Amino acid sequence: MDSTGSVAAVESALERLNKQRETLEQLWASRKLRLDLCLRLRLFERDALEVSSQLELCSRELETNQLASEMSEAEDALCTHNEQFSRIQDSVFQVLLQGQELAQLFESSGVSLMADSQYSAQTRVQVLLEFLNEREMDFADLAEMRRMRLEQNVQLLQLRGSLYLHYNEFRATAKETRDRAKLLIQLADTIVEKGHTHASTIRHWGSAVDKGYKDFTKTHTSGVQVKHRAEALINANHQEAPRVREIADEVTQRWQQLVTCAEERHKLVTASLNFYKTAEQYAYFLSKSVSPSLAETFLKYTARSLQYYGYAGEVGAETRVKGILDRLLSQENRVLECWSHRKKRLDQCQQFVLFERSAQQAIEWIHETGEQYLATHTVLGANQEETERLLAEHNEFRATAKETRDRAKLLIQLADTIVEKGHTHASTIRHWGSAVDKGYKDFTVRMDKYRSQLEHRLGIKSEADTSLDRNSDPSLDMKVPALPLPLNHSKETNEEKRKSARKKEFIMAELLQTERTYVKDLDTCIKVFLQESRSHPNLPPGLVGKHDIIFGNIEEIRDFHRDIFLKELEKYENMPEDLGHCFVTWILTSAIAFFVLQIQFIIQEH
Repeated sequence: MDSTGSVAAVESALERLNKQRETLEQLWASRKLRLDLCLRLRLFERDALEVSSQLELCSRELETNQLASEMSEAEDALCTHNEQFSRIQDSVFQVLLQGQELAQLFESSGVSLMADSQYSAQTRVQVLLEFLNEREMDFADLAEMRRMRLEQNVQLLQLRGSLYLHYNEFRATAKETRDRAKLLIQLADTIVEKGHTHASTIRHWGSAVDKGYKDFTKTHTSGVQVKHRAEALINANHQEAPRVREIADEVTQRWQQLVTCAEERHKLVTASLNFYKTAEQYAYFLSKSVSPSLAETFLKYTARSLQYYGYAGEVGAETRVKGILDRLLSQENRVLECWSHRKKRLDQCQQFVLFERSAQQAIEWIHETGEQYLATHTVLGANQEETERLLAEHNEFRATAKETRDRAKLLIQLADTIVEKGHTHASTIRHWGSAVDKGYKDFTVRMDKYRSQLEHRLGIKSEADTSLDRNSDPSLDMKVPALPLPLNHSKETNEEKRKSARKKEFIMAELLQTERTYVKDLDTCIKVFLQESRSHPNLPPGLVGKHDIIFGNIEEIRDFHRDIFLKELEKYENMPEDLGHCFVTWILTSAIAFFVLQIQFIIQEH
């Protein structure tokens, strides 16, 4: 150190002081930064601990299953839950943002601090951030589950409220219907005492009951809405699904009770109206029926009077009375004709009902008993004894199936006869006959196949067994006349019909095969030629871009035959007589006509 006091010494001292001051300032700034970072770290730790405790406390509250039983309390609980979740989520977000900023500050400053004896400050911040993230995710899951439970509880309470509301509507509607029915019964008793001439009053009350049924329809609509809401909650996996299903079942039960009550009241009103209306008509009809005898008496006394008073030329009264009798006779003949026609229709309806019931029974036997037998008898036996036992069971079941075979043949013959006579339900009868024929043919083939397998296993030579063939029993010819069949019905006619049916089936099969082949050829042409003309790199220059001219709308024609026409043909595979309905002429004509016009236009241009 220079002590001479010269200017150079002073300047040197000042320079050393400046350097020392700068060094000290740097030390103070570094220390201040470290202290600030340490303070922020402790603050972050404190905030993280508080938020963690808050999350733990709220998680415990969310795990409780206590739910409100009142609608207002449930809605308040849901609103409070949403607000609490938003507030806690904001707090967690602020703390996480604070920790991320602190971690970035440690990283940018390069300051290394020890949070405790084990972890550095950066590691401590990172650990706390990961911990808070995990706790926040767990809390979010619990909060979402709690929110769903609260929402479902609100929905359940709303459904229950709607249920009570509609219960009141049901009771009010049932009471109103019951009161009107009581009034109607009282009025009917009064009318019975006074006579049926007051039937118009009954009609008036019938209109009143009809008005009540309009209210009944409105109540039904509201009940259906409640049931649909309940089904929607069940399909949405509601946590109280058994209670919701119980509510839906209760609505259905109450509705069925109301429907039963309303139906009984409606039957009462309808019966009353029909009775008094028919009584009036019957009285009127009786007066018309007695008119001829009254007219004869009137003519007899008229003739006596004319003879007695000598008015031999007076025939005006007799002519008028005879004219009236002629009109009555013509009306009577017309009524008898209409009655005969109606009786014929009723007989045909009865015949159709009986035929349909028999066909259903035959088909049900095939599907239930026959299919059950074939489904349970698929094995051929592990040894000869078991195979013989199976064959014996098969023969026993075949004897049982003989009755169904008889019924199937009779039904098919009866169907042919009814269709020939021009029955009102001919198309439906033909459908049932075809269903019985097809079902029994398939069942017979499968039975014969299983029997052949058993006999082959036993080494028995198979013979032509027609015991289950619906056309094989000669005793059926004696049974057919017992049914309402025409007298000239013969086996030759049935044979011709069977030949005609087989011919139709053959033509239908050939038509289907031709159509499928045509579609397949079109597909091949499109794949091999059309697509190659579009994508082949070495196509001749004269053919480039000419595929529309060469092939036209071949794809449209292919799509029509594949997607429309072929599917329509397949629908009528079992009903060849109705094949004409599937020819959608305008589509085919449109597709082909466009192709022809396009070809003609191309020919004219080139």
